[in-house]
Amino acid sequence: IRVIGEEDKTYYILRGTYDPLESPLIQYRGYKFRCGRITTIKKISNRNITADVSFDAPFKDRFVTARYLLSEFTSNRMPRTNFMAVYKYYPPPQKPIFVTLMFLLLSDYKTCALFGYQPSEECEIWYFNKPDTSSRQRIAETECDRFKGMCANKTWKIYDDRRCPYK
Repeated sequence: IRVIGEEDKTYYILRGTYDPLESPLIQYRGYKFRCGRITTIKKISNRNITADVSFDAPFKDRFVTARYLLSEFTSNRMPRTNFMAVYKYYPPPQKPIFVTLMFLLLSDYKTCALFGYQPSEECEIWYFNKPDTSSRQRIAETECDRFKGMCANKTWKIYDDRRCPYK
């Protein structure tokens, strides 16, 4: 997926349809998904990249981070990669553990990417720019926000607030 192809790039997961206690990626009991970000770390091959998913830890002034392997694939009759299998990453010789599938629903390749999860049918938007901590409206509306209806019958939630410690 061209959206996530480069190393050392951070995206901000600020809106989505899942309950903050039930993030499709972060599966730590009692942790609320808030202030999310994903940073691509290292391209392992043409279709595989490792990434750190971080979120705000409750009752602490730091982020909790989990490492994942993102493997890109192409659906039948699609001209380019459009989904990725997400695995919890462990260094060799341990094997990665499958977590979920993510489909790229829309991206303008400049400001955002709208992803859908399977089989949960939840969605989230990755923003390419850090939230503006000095502005009342921390998240500027993007093309992805205008197409949230692609995630039918879902209520959108905000995972960002003024206490998020983005650096």
